[in-house]
Amino acid sequence: MKTSISIPSSPFPRGVGYLAFMAYLQIGVGLLTILFSAFAIFQVFIIDPQLLNPVIAGETSRSFFGRLIAGYMAFQMMFGWLLGAMMIMAGICCLQLRGRTFVTASAVLNLLNFPHGTTAAIMMLHGFRRQEVIDALDHSHDH
Repeated sequence: MKTSISIPSSPFPRGVGYLAFMAYLQIGVGLLTILFSAFAIFQVFIIDPQLLNPVIAGETSRSFFGRLIAGYMAFQMMFGWLLGAMMIMAGICCLQLRGRTFVTASAVLNLLNFPHGTTAAIMMLHGFRRQEVIDALDHSHDH
């Protein structure tokens, strides 16, 4: 007796399901980034305002790698909230099937937002390799 398994079709038009997944991922990652940045900024104002100065923070380490990490952490504290807000807005654009240019720009900038923002950005940029994903954002008025 042969049994066949029926695979249900997607409730979304082609490419839209990927955009819905990426929308919620970007919104979640954006909220996480804003939260991390807000906690860091809170620490700066409460504990030590010099944490925002990458030169002073970098002086505590003698190695190039240590100074690089200190500079990156200062960058994340100052601009993480902005990158997070951009990722949330890009997620909303994906849900509304519009704004491919903004979504792409946000993904490219969030490559700097290591590790969580980078991961979501790579997934978004990878999705743009699929024509149905591009079409879903470019021709949203057709859906």
